[in-house]
Amino acid sequence: MGKLSRADYFRVVRAQYKKANKKTKGELLDAACQLTGLHRRVVARHLRTQPRRKRLRAKRPDIYSYETKQTVMKLWHAANDIAAARLHPFIPDLLDKLKQFGLVVSPEAETQLRHISLATVKRILKGEKRRSTIRIGGTTKPGSLLKRQIPTPGQRGTASSPE
Repeated sequence: MGKLSRADYFRVVRAQYKKANKKTKGELLDAACQLTGLHRRVVARHLRTQPRRKRLRAKRPDIYSYETKQTVMKLWHAANDIAAARLHPFIPDLLDKLKQFGLVVSPEAETQLRHISLATVKRILKGEKRRSTIRIGGTTKPGSLLKRQIPTPGQRGTASSPE
């Protein structure tokens, strides 16, 4: 039984459970335990109490437009994907240079870019950075390929060996 169907079942049986006497409550608990596979105390708690409602937190409205976020990405790529802390002070200069070379930015987005904070730049770049990094399998491990390429004194047939 899934969580949603279990919640529906408890919603239906809860009304009966509250009106029932002690003997009927026991029978309802037995049936619910067998049907749901939950422990008797857990079922009793579900039937005694109302389910908790998740409080939905109001999402703050976006201050920066989609165009501003995309322009930050373009500036970051134009700066060779440098760290946000290094990119942030140069955003106005970089924006001016790229506008000379054909970058089209609305006046609203331009003012937002000139007043953007470092934390916001980091937040915008965080998702893109995660997608663009190359994952490698670890560091260099000692092996025969590397050993053969490095000449060491005392090896036969190498130029560095004494004759």
